[in-house]
Amino acid sequence: MKIAFIGEGAMSPDIMAAQAKCIGNFEHTEILLPYSIEELASVEKVGVDAMPIPDAFHDLQDVDIAVCHFSAFGHKVFDLMPNLKILATLRAGTENIDDTAATQRGIACVHCPGRNAQAVSDQAVSLLLSEVYNVARGHADMIRGIWNNVYPTSSYTPILSGKTAGIFGFGNIGRLTAQKLRGLGMNIIVYDPYLSDADAGEQNVKKVNKETLFRESDFVMVHARLDDSTHHCIGASEFAMMKPHAWFVNNARAGLVDTDALIDVLKNHLIAGAGLDVFDIEPLPKDSPLLTLDNVTLTPHNGGGSSEEIRVYAAKMAAQGILSILDNAPNFQVMNPQVIQSDEFQQWIERANRELGR
Repeated sequence: MKIAFIGEGAMSPDIMAAQAKCIGNFEHTEILLPYSIEELASVEKVGVDAMPIPDAFHDLQDVDIAVCHFSAFGHKVFDLMPNLKILATLRAGTENIDDTAATQRGIACVHCPGRNAQAVSDQAVSLLLSEVYNVARGHADMIRGIWNNVYPTSSYTPILSGKTAGIFGFGNIGRLTAQKLRGLGMNIIVYDPYLSDADAGEQNVKKVNKETLFRESDFVMVHARLDDSTHHCIGASEFAMMKPHAWFVNNARAGLVDTDALIDVLKNHLIAGAGLDVFDIEPLPKDSPLLTLDNVTLTPHNGGGSSEEIRVYAAKMAAQGILSILDNAPNFQVMNPQVIQSDEFQQWIERANRELGR
């Protein structure tokens, strides 16, 4: 049984390999790709089969299981790995995997939903607090020797308790953000077309339509997933509904928002301000109008967290997802569970467990 651990940047393959020891006795290869996260993340825009195939992938014909982070897996890569039966990505999002192609080839795909949800929700709240209370601007002024406690929003800086936060998208991250904002005494309303009334009641949130969320929220927090149906789902009409003293926070995906429309309302102070961690072009170009605004707090797409603790947790979660397949246990991490039920895959599981000494 052979496993390939494919990392890049901060996500090194040795972290993956260390957490996978629980799987059993296996041969393995470790590949560290010489690409930046920005290069690999471009798969979300160009698609998996448009990404260049790393030279090292041509030596993986005998790999049974692959564990990756951002690396792209589509038809061309699967052609190079005829023995592949399980592909695990340490990401929650699966834009780097063509799961349709994998399913056609009998490959079970594992992902890690919620692996960085705590970190992302923490950062969403920190962006809100930093922007509302001018933390970043105050720090920047003091570094320059300027003592300034009057900013564009100073006259209406709010007390958070009793205010309304609108959560746009109520998955793992949205739910955690809601919990943390509720701890600050805020009322929570939610827009998510997949949220049932019963679930909203259990989560102690008020389910509303999109228009109500933008009209009634003092803070709009974006936590939706990006796909064809949600691309630019927040634009000029939504910003026009917002209160003039409301804030907007997005550390989900830039493509959810019409950036030009957001810049326009910020430039003209039609909303109070924004906290942003994601951008259409990353790194953010030096000539971006966002850099000229006095009512926005910007961070360099670090909301997912890059600490050792988060990386180890993600690798452990991927290993647990693989283990549950080998154990034929219920597994919320498998994207295409129908693959596992086939006779061929069940026979492979029996062989894999023998070879792993399980």
